[in-house]
Amino acid sequence: MEHRASELPLEFQCQSVWPMITKRDAARRARHQVVTIVPALKQGLAIASLGRVPKRFRRALWARRLARTRVDLYLNSWLGLAFIGFMLCMIVVMVWPSYDPLILKVHFPHSLAVRIPEVWRLPGALGVVLYCFLIGFAIWRGFVDAGHRYRLIEHAALVVIYAGKAADRDTDAAALHALSTRLHAFGKSVITSHVQAGTIPSHARTRHRTAVNHARRVVARLRSTEAGLDTNREDALRELVTLVMQISDSYLLGHLAALLPEEEIKDMQPVRDHPEIGRMVGTTGQLLAAAAVFVGLPWLLTHLGWAAPYSYGAAALGALIVLVPAQGRHLFIATAQRLARSPGQEK
Repeated sequence: MEHRASELPLEFQCQSVWPMITKRDAARRARHQVVTIVPALKQGLAIASLGRVPKRFRRALWARRLARTRVDLYLNSWLGLAFIGFMLCMIVVMVWPSYDPLILKVHFPHSLAVRIPEVWRLPGALGVVLYCFLIGFAIWRGFVDAGHRYRLIEHAALVVIYAGKAADRDTDAAALHALSTRLHAFGKSVITSHVQAGTIPSHARTRHRTAVNHARRVVARLRSTEAGLDTNREDALRELVTLVMQISDSYLLGHLAALLPEEEIKDMQPVRDHPEIGRMVGTTGQLLAAAAVFVGLPWLLTHLGWAAPYSYGAAALGALIVLVPAQGRHLFIATAQRLARSPGQEK
């Protein structure tokens, strides 16, 4: 399902508004992204007569976007600039001493084919080292932590925004479908909220069980309300927005075992979703794809005439390219964070 950029307010299709070179650029982009969705948030909140966007909610949303843009800054912009600059230097150092205008003019394709593997070998190895260093730096500065901690708030904002779109009498089926999709993602964040918050240590198993059981009943309440979209849309949307904002406020206050009052969920049976299984499957798929590239690319390049050391350097870069895009990058960062943080705080 395709949407225009303006129809995806929180995916923030404005990644090319400013080139991110400094931390100020990252903060400017995050601020622009939050300001962009405030009108849509107000429209969604108006359904439940909630008025302004709470300051606590807006700050958490800004912290989430700032963390994401800073991770992008360190892992994409700086890495890309460093890699491009190093490649240009390697081309000058390795090609310029043997430069001969006559030979280059006559044998240009052959000389280029010989030089390219030599130019790619060292940058390939250094690219892997630099990428791992930047991941560690981002984790050390806490950018990844803040990004995961407020993921539930971002999903809540999406639900409110798409509820506002679905409230329009002339809305099409796509808006209701998008609302259900965002609500499902919000439910998964609610189930894992006790882990995202990072406030319950791993040895406090009683607190974990209490928070998980409560969160599953909260999700059951959300799904029960969502079912009302097919009978009385206006009342269901009003109740959904109220519940989502109430859950978000309780989460920001640290009430992980009281996201909703007990009287709201006393008749609800806990849902049996296991979102961690989906994450494991996604991570396994990414790793298998990267392994296939790392094993298959050297074989292909060797048959094309590349020497084995050069082909493995290119294969390492190819495996990273598979891991980096879109969700693969976030799974990769989350894995690195899980190794770097204490067991009580791991994502």
